[in-house]
Amino acid sequence: MASYMPLIEKMIISSMTGSHSSPRLVTPERILTALSLVLISTGLVFGLYAEYIWLKTFLLPHVAALIVSGSAFVLALVFIAIGKDMYKANEKKMTAGHSGDVTKVIRQIMESLGAELEQPVRENPKTAMMLASLAGFAAAEKRI
Repeated sequence: MASYMPLIEKMIISSMTGSHSSPRLVTPERILTALSLVLISTGLVFGLYAEYIWLKTFLLPHVAALIVSGSAFVLALVFIAIGKDMYKANEKKMTAGHSGDVTKVIRQIMESLGAELEQPVRENPKTAMMLASLAGFAAAEKRI
């Protein structure tokens, strides 16, 4: 049981410190971001079309189309790399946002509860195991 305690502590702490409030869906930042994405997409489409028209004056149309599709693919890879980097930075910021004070308080509560519950569990291990499995079953039912 002692080997599972750090894992159980981590699960309890993460479930207690997680934010359960729902964020606002429509914010000015999201509206401006959506508008920017629409304008950027329109600009990229016109830019790729202009590239195709310019290349068509020098090359055959199918070769020009192939070059334009290749440049669109490269742009997509660049955007994916930027998005992945932004996602990792946001993920790091979210995990670093939890304060250590809350973690310390929860750990102290768990230690005090562990000290109080240790004796009854040692005296009745089968009953404790049965109660733990029933609690796990009830928690799983509420999550589904």
